[in-house]
Amino acid sequence: MTVLDEATLVRLARHHRGRLGFSSAALPFVQPVSYSLQGTTARLPLAGAALAAARRGAVACLQVSDPDADGSSVSVLATGRLRLVAEGVGELQIELVSSSPAEIL
Repeated sequence: MTVLDEATLVRLARHHRGRLGFSSAALPFVQPVSYSLQGTTARLPLAGAALAAARRGAVACLQVSDPDADGSSVSVLATGRLRLVAEGVGELQIELVSSSPAEIL
């Protein structure tokens, strides 16, 4: 497990839209999501395949791109276990975070 540094938490917290990735029926699944960050826990509304993934406690990732004013971008990828906390509401307990420059296509 990697401890989140404050700069990475700030990058994650200032955004409210990202992409949630998980496995569904043995295939990769990525969908746009809105989220809020509370410490190292991302809370997000879930439906369909994402809701099923939370019910089974699937490993998932949350990817957020953070564009800079100069046109460059940093991509933050947070990985953890998805769980259901209320019907239609899930949490991703973030365990590992990587941050790297991203290419803007």
